[in-house]
Amino acid sequence: MPVRSTSPSPEPAPADRFEETLGELQEVVERLESGGLGLEASLALFERGVGLARRCRTIVDEAEQRVLTLTAEDDADTHLDATTSPAF
Repeated sequence: MPVRSTSPSPEPAPADRFEETLGELQEVVERLESGGLGLEASLALFERGVGLARRCRTIVDEAEQRVLTLTAEDDADTHLDATTSPAF
């Protein structure tokens, strides 16, 4: 009998999650723009689109925070290098 892994599958990278979510959002927009849906179906699809847009925004915000953290570390390292370097 095969042994199943109990560890969760790794979460996709933020860029992969963003691309996947954005692609799904684009599909939702296309379906809404094509028309032909009833009111309830349109509202449900619109609600799904709002959720996807929020998820995209969260992923972008997280990426922006990572960039700010990394650049702040670089700025701190540069400042330390400048103040601890011997003057000749």
